[in-house]
Amino acid sequence: MGMFDFFKLRKKEETNISNSFNDPSLSLNLGSPTLPQTPPELQPSLSRPIEEKKNNIDSLAAQIEKLQIEYHQLNEKIDRIEKMLKEIYDMAKS
Repeated sequence: MGMFDFFKLRKKEETNISNSFNDPSLSLNLGSPTLPQTPPELQPSLSRPIEEKKNNIDSLAAQIEKLQIEYHQLNEKIDRIEKMLKEIYDMAKS
């Protein structure tokens, strides 16, 4: 065996290995990856969070409306108090 025979032998091995990658009998036939399917009763509903958000918005809108009514009532009370103080001031002035 000559000094360069080792390189020739190695080149033959490399071609054998590269040919084995293209051999269809050695392929694993994995196919396309798929995710495991969960039963429909266990799948989270996308509409549930949306419904919760709508309910939260509705309750916030009701609270805002209630606060607007209270604010309006307080403004009316303040107006009456201002009128009473003005009348008291006018009575004290005369």
